[in-house]
Amino acid sequence: MTETIDDDKVKMLAEATGRSESDIRADLADDGVLNESNKESDLVSQLREAAELITTVQQVSKKVADNTVLNGGENKTNVEVETTLEGDIVDRAIDSVERKIQKIKKIAIMLSPLFLLIGGGGAYGLMDFGSDDSVTDEEYEDDYYDPYDCYWDWQWSDGSWIDDETQTINVYHEFYDVNSCDMDVEGEFEIVLVDENEVESTIEFESGAFHHYFLVQHEFSNLAEHIYTVDIMFTSYDGSYWGSPHTPVFNVKYEDEEPEPEPCNGTASFFEVSHTWSDYTNDTANITVEWDADWSCDEEQYIELDFYVINSSGDAVVGKILTQTLNGNEPAKVSYSAGDLLKNETYTVYLSIWVDKDGWRLDAEWQVETRFE
Repeated sequence: MTETIDDDKVKMLAEATGRSESDIRADLADDGVLNESNKESDLVSQLREAAELITTVQQVSKKVADNTVLNGGENKTNVEVETTLEGDIVDRAIDSVERKIQKIKKIAIMLSPLFLLIGGGGAYGLMDFGSDDSVTDEEYEDDYYDPYDCYWDWQWSDGSWIDDETQTINVYHEFYDVNSCDMDVEGEFEIVLVDENEVESTIEFESGAFHHYFLVQHEFSNLAEHIYTVDIMFTSYDGSYWGSPHTPVFNVKYEDEEPEPEPCNGTASFFEVSHTWSDYTNDTANITVEWDADWSCDEEQYIELDFYVINSSGDAVVGKILTQTLNGNEPAKVSYSAGDLLKNETYTVYLSIWVDKDGWRLDAEWQVETRFE
């Protein structure tokens, strides 16, 4: 007696699983368990049909072997068909319906040449498993390019140069495949700098995988004055070798540099000093002193000058500190005037130059004894 299936239960299971209510009822009807057991009979039917198909093909194979199908005569054609489909049916080793269906498809594809033989070599429209992936010969040439049908033709071009200012040699070599084969190549580049037939430097580096094109760049700097040649080569990991036919030559020669001037320990001096008197009042007069001071180095130098006018008693009636900047031996005339000096007095005019070189030092002195005339 068939167990009555509750409608509410069927509706609830259909909503939870996304399956139709009729499918749920059919699944529960045979064993009371929701396990898709109702679909297994469809699978078994498909597999039985496949087994019958193989039996038929085996019979065809025997007829082909006995020459009853192919042309007659003394020809003998051996055709063997092997399958484990029957074992699959027995032990249900395939886990899902989809995988079992794919198995059937593969078996049918495997046997398709036999159907072509039966059909006399013509088109045999037995099955259609999805989209048609067949292509014409013309489409195959356009869309199914085989890179191994291409042959490399590697060439070199050179754009190396030398920096006129720094005398740095800049290596710039292009390695390219004229045929642009779509195949990776990998190996090691080697750059050799030859100094008048002796190897000055060798640079080796791995290329990594590349195809079509590779740019080789390197700089050789701080080189001695010599004539240099650059050689470049590439060796792939399969043993193939390509050496560049370009061997650029560079003459490294530096311009003569002016030696740095030695530090100048300059001194200040008076090149020329003069003085003049001028009348001021009946009893007094003015004195003007003019001097030209020099610095022995070709550079600017700050100086201080002490200016004194001293009377016959030894007292400084005028005292002044003056400043000036000297620039080598360029003329630097300066004058200073002192007034209200007695006409009947004898005075000593004193000048001195002081320079600050790690402390103030006295570089030059000048003095004269004079009176108003």
